[in-house]
Amino acid sequence: METFFFNLTLTQAATFVGALGILCGSALLFAPSVCRPFVRDFGRNKVGGWVLAAITLLWAAWLVKNTPMERFEGMKSYIYIAVPVAYFLIVKYMDDLLATRALGALLLLMANPIITAARWHDSEWRLVMTVIAYIWVVIGIPLVLSPFLWRRWTTPLLATDTRCRAVGALKIILGAFLLFLAIRIY
Repeated sequence: METFFFNLTLTQAATFVGALGILCGSALLFAPSVCRPFVRDFGRNKVGGWVLAAITLLWAAWLVKNTPMERFEGMKSYIYIAVPVAYFLIVKYMDDLLATRALGALLLLMANPIITAARWHDSEWRLVMTVIAYIWVVIGIPLVLSPFLWRRWTTPLLATDTRCRAVGALKIILGAFLLFLAIRIY
């Protein structure tokens, strides 16, 4: 079974994660006064929550639809009705800190294709991507269950512009390292 809409290679995964790290790190490094309030208030961002919830719900529905489950094959056609209803109910009744919850769910979903891509790769450096995926899982579970932790975790990291720039520089370094791995190793 494919875990995503296509077979993700470790090179593609490392390139995506590395580029995302460089992009986010650059924003933190060069515009900390803009990023700090955005990150602080991210949990209550309605549009971000709606978009991330839609992405995670569609991805989860796609996985359910394409996962072989003999006992529930007849019920899979109902997913086309269940997804819009579930999305409406989520947006209507779980709107508080929805962006943080949806981000946690997205982190949980994103780990699977990366671990699958790394599973059969020959290089020992595949473990870098595997560790990143498991870190996402460890972060994603509490965010789904206790989304208020987002502010508790990000406030000390981004308390000042200097700390924000340091976190941004660290993200850029990690992103560049992942791009190097994608180009040279994977």
